Amino acid sequence: MTRTLIALFTTALLAACAAEEEPKGAIPQHQLDSMTKAEDVEDMMQKAEQERRDQMDKQ
Repeated sequence: MTRTLIALFTTALLAACAAEEEPKGAIPQHQLDSMTKAEDVEDMMQKAEQERRDQMDKQ
């Protein structure tokens, strides 16, 4: 019982002293970068679709 309490106390102490990473924003930068790339791909696909429709209208 005593060893268990000492182990729990030590674990809690170490966890409390661990350096925590401060968040830089609500959404991590790598996810924002991925969203930007996805938006670029979406724009590219919409332009390609519009060009395809324009080609079909010309025929």
